[in-house]
Amino acid sequence: MTHPLDPLFNPRGVAVIGASNRELTIGHRVVTNILAYGFKGGVYPVHPKGGEVLGLKAYTSVLDIPGPVDLVNICIRNTYVPQTMEECGKKGVKFAIIHSGGFREVGGEGARLEDEVMEIAGKYGIRVYGPNSQGVMNSDPAVNLYANFTFTPMVPGGVSILAQSGGVAEVLNLNLRERGMGFSKYASNGNARDVSIPEILEYFGQDEKTKVIL
Repeated sequence: MTHPLDPLFNPRGVAVIGASNRELTIGHRVVTNILAYGFKGGVYPVHPKGGEVLGLKAYTSVLDIPGPVDLVNICIRNTYVPQTMEECGKKGVKFAIIHSGGFREVGGEGARLEDEVMEIAGKYGIRVYGPNSQGVMNSDPAVNLYANFTFTPMVPGGVSILAQSGGVAEVLNLNLRERGMGFSKYASNGNARDVSIPEILEYFGQDEKTKVIL
């Protein structure tokens, strides 16, 4: 039996929009993490100039990607996100992790921009994770998804981490690591405009590999 959040934590393919070869950018870090832990699905960097990112072919648009893309990681300027969401909708993307900031958390124009993004997502049935979010991780060896821009190693364990704040989530993760423990799943959803804490909590509660939710 599948769960509505399965394509977020166990996608068939992941695109990173704003992928970059420039170290310490979010777009570079997300691709690095996805590759480093051996994600089992397709990995597709997207960059307007094409070329290669970390040895992978970079596509100029998510629409050019040949395989299925259940999840996109969006790491671009906030004002470019609405058009990108249109392209994701036409591609059939199921979930969009928006790492980019500059939305409701800054008020004014940012709030209006977030409303626009949500309207487009709703038109195509895309679930939005964020905006202004850190990302997700799934340490199941059958998946190995590190769709996040942090640096703490992903080690399998029985605890799942859930926090709105990326800083809080990472403190919890670091404390587990200091105690020699790993985690099953990890979620920090930022502005939480769509995918909510209660929804993720319910999903973790049904996860056989999760023994404790932190």
